[in-house]
Amino acid sequence: MTNRQIDIKTTKQVRIDYGWHRLLKIRAVEDGKTIKEVLEELLSKYLEVKNV
Repeated sequence: MTNRQIDIKTTKQVRIDYGWHRLLKIRAVEDGKTIKEVLEELLSKYLEVKNV
């Protein structure tokens, strides 16, 4: 069976499990930001290139 989901958006979707989503949502509310903003901030810190 083929996947019938059509995604013509130019943005990417990230699938996360319920527990991570809940933690992100709590953090976003505490910081007064959106989940997307919090996730982008955390990913940029995690993926930051270290100057060695």
